[in-house]
Amino acid sequence: MAENQPIRVVLVEDEEAVCRLLEGYLRRAGCLVTSYPNAQPLLAELQDAALLCDVAVVDLSLPDLPGEQVAARLLAALPSVRVVVTSGLPWDPRSLPQGQGRVSFLQKPFRPAQLLELVQAG
Repeated sequence: MAENQPIRVVLVEDEEAVCRLLEGYLRRAGCLVTSYPNAQPLLAELQDAALLCDVAVVDLSLPDLPGEQVAARLLAALPSVRVVVTSGLPWDPRSLPQGQGRVSFLQKPFRPAQLLELVQAG
């Protein structure tokens, strides 16, 4: 990513209120945010090679596909993407060995500033 370019963030979160809160916070911080309520529209764009992102924020519990599978597909398709997995349940980033060094975990509830720190860490 070039210097001074906004960070492109994909947000996959099925809880609408949480999604809007995080989306607004990241946008105010200067990120370009595209949000999805579930995995299917994201995976369709990924398959069509239309998805451009630097960081993907993926909820572990999505209604249509486990967030871990979504993260694995993103990591496989986009070699430079970083993934932040969020969940109210404990989770270990080592469960995605292909994402070593590219996957972070943020346990809910978290402060938006904690998410922004991980998004900007790259």
